[in-house]
Amino acid sequence: MAGIAPFALAGTHGGTVLLLGGQYLQGLGFGATTFPLMILALSGLSHDEAPRGSAAFTVVQRVGAPFGVAVILQSLLADAAGPEDGLAAFSTTFWWTFGLSALPLMLALLVPKADTAKSAASPAAAA
Repeated sequence: MAGIAPFALAGTHGGTVLLLGGQYLQGLGFGATTFPLMILALSGLSHDEAPRGSAAFTVVQRVGAPFGVAVILQSLLADAAGPEDGLAAFSTTFWWTFGLSALPLMLALLVPKADTAKSAASPAAAA
């Protein structure tokens, strides 16, 4: 989310270093969250179901998110009368992305913490 903010705040005069820093932060966030989410999504699948589940996860991730952003941007650009309106449409799209990224973060804060003392004492943890 911190990598999205520079794009939402960017104007017409650049800020290239700030935008590159934002892209770097987005890459770190993507790398830090993709594999744990994929493991969580595929952990309940059998060995035979895993390839199809992995393909479905990848398609949703690589097509779904860009499609959603494109729909928001296109709906905002349809009303744009000039370059300033176009810039406002891009900025608003990034704010939408920021807001939609906040939803899973808020939900993640509601996930109960595991009781480490209980899991360390269980027989399955010792095996």
